[in-house]
Amino acid sequence: MQTAKHTAATAKEKMGNTTAKAEEKMDTAKASTQEKLDKVMAHDKPGREAAHERKEAKEAEAKEMKHEKKAENISETKNMRADIDRQHAAAKTPNSTGPAAVTDPSYTNAPRGANYGYTKVNYGNDPLATTGDNANATGYATAGAPAPTIPANTPAM
Repeated sequence: MQTAKHTAATAKEKMGNTTAKAEEKMDTAKASTQEKLDKVMAHDKPGREAAHERKEAKEAEAKEMKHEKKAENISETKNMRADIDRQHAAAKTPNSTGPAAVTDPSYTNAPRGANYGYTKVNYGNDPLATTGDNANATGYATAGAPAPTIPANTPAM
C-alpha cells in the first residue's frame, strides 16, 4: 500500500510538471504572437527591436514560472512521501492509535463449525431430499427463542 501511495505522489508530481511545461509553451506562443503583432504595428526599427525585447522578457518569465512550479511540485511530493512514511511507521508501532485488535478468545479461537450462540432446531423431513445433509432440514434459532412448529396437517409443498 505504501508503494502505491508513493507511486500516486510521483504521478501527481509528473502531472504538475506536465502542466507547468504546457503553460510555459502557451505563454511563449502568446509572446511570439504578440511580438509579430507589435512588429507589424511598429513603423521603425527601434519599435521592432522593442517588440523583440518584450517577447524575450515574457519568454524568460514563463521559463522562470515553469521552474518555480516544478520546484513546488518536488517539495509537495517530498512532503507527501514523508507523511506516508510517517503514517506507515506509526501503524507498525505496537502503541499506535490504529484500529483495536480483537481480543475475544471465543471469536479468534472458536472451533470450526461453532454455532456462536445459536441453537440447532429441527424443522422436520424435507420431502424433496432423500439422502445427504438435506434429508433432515435443520436451521438455527437464537438461544432462548422458541423453535418454530409445523402443523401436522400441512401438506408438503
